[in-house]
This record gives sequence, C-alpha cells and structure tokens, in this order.
Amino acid sequence: MILDTRTLVLVAFGMAITAAVTFAASWRFNRDIQALRYWVWTYLLNALGLLLIVLNPTGQVSWLLLGSNMAFCTAALMLLWGSRNFLGRPRPSILFMAAPALAILAMAYFIFADFDYRARVLISAFYLGLMAMATAYEHFRPGAARGSAPVKVMGVLQLIHGTSQWTRFLVVAVWGAGDNLLEVNAVQTAVFYEACLMIVAVPIACLLMATERLHENLRRMAMNDDLTGLLNRRAFMDEARRHFARALRQGSPLSVLMIDLDHFKKINDARGHDAGDAVLAAFADELRAGLRRSDLPCRYGGEEFCVLLPDTGMDGAAALAENLRRRFAAVEVPFDGAMLSATISIGVAEAQPAMHMIEEAISQADRALYAAKRGGRDCVIRFEASEDGTAPSLSYRSRPVPAARSAAS
Repeated sequence: MILDTRTLVLVAFGMAITAAVTFAASWRFNRDIQALRYWVWTYLLNALGLLLIVLNPTGQVSWLLLGSNMAFCTAALMLLWGSRNFLGRPRPSILFMAAPALAILAMAYFIFADFDYRARVLISAFYLGLMAMATAYEHFRPGAARGSAPVKVMGVLQLIHGTSQWTRFLVVAVWGAGDNLLEVNAVQTAVFYEACLMIVAVPIACLLMATERLHENLRRMAMNDDLTGLLNRRAFMDEARRHFARALRQGSPLSVLMIDLDHFKKINDARGHDAGDAVLAAFADELRAGLRRSDLPCRYGGEEFCVLLPDTGMDGAAALAENLRRRFAAVEVPFDGAMLSATISIGVAEAQPAMHMIEEAISQADRALYAAKRGGRDCVIRFEASEDGTAPSLSYRSRPVPAARSAAS
C-alpha cells in the first residue's frame, strides 16, 4: 500500500518531538546518565529536519534543503555519541567526526553547484546507513551488552535501520529516486514508514537502557558501602551463603578473613573522621588490589572488613592474609599535608563440611581476629580447632611496629 509521503513526514515529525521531550524530562531527573542529553539533541535535530522537508514541498528552496540534510546528518552522529557515552566509550574517532562534514559538503555541492536529487539521496542513504551500522557495532561490541537485553535490542534496531538505508541506496542506484522527497511512490513510503517505526522503537530502547542503568545504580547503592565501594554486610552475607552452599555441594574449600584496622580510634581522635575515612578508603583499595576476581570483600562494619575466599584452603588463606598485612603496613595515605599509616590484624578460618551455615566460619575467623588483637595486633591468626574444638592457634606474627606508624600520627 502506497501512503501519502507528506502525511508520513508529519507523523514522523510529531513522534520525533515527543521523543525529544521525553528524553529531556528523563535528563532533568537523571543527570548521571549523560547519554540522555545526546538523545535529546538526536530527536530535536530529526524533528527539525522533518519540519524543513514539510516547509519545502517541492525541494527547490536550497537553504531549506541543506538545512534538513545537515539536521539528519548531525542527528545520526548524536545517536552514535549517545550510545558510546552510555556504554562508557569516548566520542567517535576523527573518521566519524569527519563523516557528517563530508556528507554535508557533498550534498551542498549537489544543491548549489549541480542540482541532483538522486545524488543527494545516494549520499544520504549511504551516510545514514554507515552511522546506523557504527551504532549497532557499539551495542554488539564484546563486553558492551553484559547480558543487557535493551542494549542488544538497540543494536538490532540500528542494524535494521542501517540495512534499510543501504537497501534504499541500492534501489535508488539501480532504479532511480523519483523527482523529490515528497513524491508518492513505493520507495518513499517504505523509507518514511521505516522512519516512523524507528522514531518509536529507538527511543523506547534508549529509555529501557536508561531505566535498566538506574536500577543497576539503585541496586549498587543498596549493596555497596558508600565510602569504600565494597559490598555492605547484608549484600555480602547473601553472596557468602550462596558460595557456602556451592562449596558444600562441590566439596571445594572455602575460607574467611576477618580484618580490623589497629588503633583506628586513635586516627579519628588525632586527625578527625575525614582522616579515618581516607585510611579506610586506602585499605579498601589495597584489599581489592590484593584479591582475585573471584574473592568477595566487604566492609563488615566500622573499621572491620570480611573477605570470602572461594576455592581456598587454610594455608592459602593465611598466606594471602599475611601478604595483605605486610603490604598495607607499607602504605602511606596522604591527608592534609601529612602521611598517615596504619596496620591490620587478621583472623582466618576455613569452612568445614560439618558446618551448617557460613556464619559458623565467620564466627571462627572473628574469634581468631580477637586473639590477634589480644596478642598485640599487626599479625595474622588462623583458627585451628583443638580436640575440644575451641582453641585457635597462632600463625605469622610481624615484628612490632613503631607507635608513630601504628597510631598514624
């Protein structure tokens, strides 16, 4: 069925304005998602391009013709920028920055120097197809989707749009393009019908991506400690129980570290809570740097931290704890013109097949930690039950650390 091209353009214009307003409202309340700003401009420019087409029904007013082409070319680039921004990538390379300029210059030549409608359609279709394919590639790039359905859907939509534009290029190259953009024919009906579908579908996909990102951010806020970025206690326990169940099921070792910053109150009293926060954040960074991707660290509360070590027995966990203790003892934290230092005490325990809950292993590691604090701090104690199942044994002790370092003076 062949539809009136002017009507399709007006419908597309209304949809583009609606999409731009929707993105602007979303951007107002979600400033953390910078891509929304690019998408606002994408659809404002698309709306402008469509409006200029309606205002120039014969296609003979040169400056309106150039304006609409410039708007569409820039809108395609903005959509690509938005996708790259959303997916954590920089702006496009100089090649894609130059692409719209070259396309606009070429179309300007066929408007002012050698008026040729078919040549302009070929340039426009090839360029818009290229930008759509580049955007699709960003959404299918390894690691881009991370299991996100909206990201994949956006990639599919851009792949369809790019294919449509390149199909238009081939059709026009072989059979011609008619006399002007508003001519009623099958090619123009297909072009603007597809444009209407994309103006509806693409913003929906973009908004779903933004909504998913917001949910991720809220989930991260609920699960992570604000200061250190590590898991909070509640989220850690949920993950620890799952790891414990898997370890029991597979018969694999699982160990726990309980860690406490020594004399932390003295740091707060001497330098203030901001200094204490700086030391906690520095320790969290050191903790992440010294662990494997599979290990699970958390801020357990105050200056206490807990680490779950999957597929790790007692010996491996104690060695890792000692390495962590030595490394952090050498760390100096810059704060307010001074260098702060601190030490840590660590308790180590290994989950046993007879245990019913991971909390039992955490409790043993906590008992070993308190043994380390009673034994002088700045050491690693591992819980090894004696015959009566109660006595933790000492493993590793560093030489005493000067008071000036441990007190972070």
